[in-house]
Amino acid sequence: MAADTQGVCRVCLKQFARYTCPRCNLRYCSLPCYQKHGPRCTESFYREHVETDLRDTNASADERQCMLDILHRVQQQQDAQGGGSASGDDSQDDAEEAPCELSEQTLAKLLLRAEAGEGELEVAPGDLTTEERSAFERAVAAGALRGMLAPWQPWWLAADAGCLALSADGTALVHEAAGEGLAAAPIEDAPPPPPAEPLPRLSALTPRAPSPLLRWQLPQLLYAYCAVMRLFNGDYRADALEAAAAALAAAPVLEGTTAPAERAAAAPAPASPLLLPPESVPEALLPCVEAAAGPALFGAGSRGAAVGVLADVAMTLAMGRPAA
Repeated sequence: MAADTQGVCRVCLKQFARYTCPRCNLRYCSLPCYQKHGPRCTESFYREHVETDLRDTNASADERQCMLDILHRVQQQQDAQGGGSASGDDSQDDAEEAPCELSEQTLAKLLLRAEAGEGELEVAPGDLTTEERSAFERAVAAGALRGMLAPWQPWWLAADAGCLALSADGTALVHEAAGEGLAAAPIEDAPPPPPAEPLPRLSALTPRAPSPLLRWQLPQLLYAYCAVMRLFNGDYRADALEAAAAALAAAPVLEGTTAPAERAAAAPAPASPLLLPPESVPEALLPCVEAAAGPALFGAGSRGAAVGVLADVAMTLAMGRPAA
């Protein structure tokens, strides 16, 4: 009984605890439970994360322009709402409506620095007042800043995505000459570049015979890829560890253990109907949708987001064709 209690999330007391808070060692099961278990741990975590990013990030010209656009949008929103933060009895309501509102002085200082600086745009913790820093950390923890990001257009929805063609070894059919295309700015929704080197054969990676479920595992991997790209707004490299954890959550096949369906497919005797391998792509994707529908991956509205990724998988599969 003690072992069962120790393995239960100490916040919701319903799910099994998969993680441990590095500050208070409390066991929890998902991101929402982590955010609920204590503001002291969550706010300090996000504060340190933000300060580290501010110190270590070297912004490119595009990133500086993106930050400048965000600052301008914030200023325009505050001007439309009647200026800076209110005082008196309305301050609490304003904080709820604008959880990361900056003062006019702070906005003016950041805008001047962004417009005048030819180098990197750095925002130090000292640039914000104590109230602004607290509001910013709460907004980050609650995900309230997502609306300030420009919506990401998946590359598989771009017009030229259907023209992507690869050779039999996985490399591009047409290679650019050295020096060409260096001056051109990267297209945000362009398909990812093919591998520079030929892909090795499967027999060179493992001596084991391919799993009979390999054709069903491919859609599951595509589901995990599309889910991660959606979740991280196309920039999964910004937090590679979180992206890897999200991929594991979205595709149970990545856990590396032999699934019951795979054992049933390899068994010579008839297997139980509950352990039979899938017979269609929708059936193969059902475990992925069920895993992604939980609050740990997409948070609020996770069920709709999990189902929506199915359309992304259908789009990527529809672009498949024999290698040239």
